[in-house]
Amino acid sequence: YSEMRRAAIERSLTQAGVGDVQARAWSEEAFEVWLAARNKHAEHLLFSGAALALERTAVAFPGVKIGAITNGRGDISAIPTLAPYFSYSVSGEEEGVFPHRKPSLDIYKEAVRRATGGKGFGDEVWVHCGDDLENDVAPAREMGMLTVYLCHHGDRGRGGFSTMSPEEEAARQAKAEAMRDLPDVTISSIDQLPDALAALMASRTRASSVAAA
Repeated sequence: YSEMRRAAIERSLTQAGVGDVQARAWSEEAFEVWLAARNKHAEHLLFSGAALALERTAVAFPGVKIGAITNGRGDISAIPTLAPYFSYSVSGEEEGVFPHRKPSLDIYKEAVRRATGGKGFGDEVWVHCGDDLENDVAPAREMGMLTVYLCHHGDRGRGGFSTMSPEEEAARQAKAEAMRDLPDVTISSIDQLPDALAALMASRTRASSVAAA
């Protein structure tokens, strides 16, 4: 998608009579301006309570590593409110990752690689929180992670922003309905995340105790 944006800008410039070389250079500059603005304004579009939920999580679980997996170009390090809580991130738009975007397991494997310094899964407990059953919950479970599904306003499929046609949306909702029982925990707002994580850890501890007995 990054290249598509650059190409669209370049095409508009050439159609306006700008030479090919200049159009390419200007399209690169314009894309970087857009990307900087995108990250700047992300600060003002965060879910209510997101930063507090991260702070509570970091306090409740000392030593926890929090990472971000995204198909977009948002740079968590460029969002001041959130940046202090994140140890790593991976984007499906990155060179070396694209075209393996969510729900590909490859992008999740890359996240694990970055989180562990290349060591891979160990004895750590991995929990993935996402707002899409198909892109987040299903692949994370396949990876062996615990899952928390952020279900916005009772929507069992995805968040409120979409460019899909009504037919595509209906098909996606049907698929989401079939996945409704996949998450380990479902929450309706991000401020519920710390309590959901605590419940998951407590449940895991109880299960371990039973197995040991």
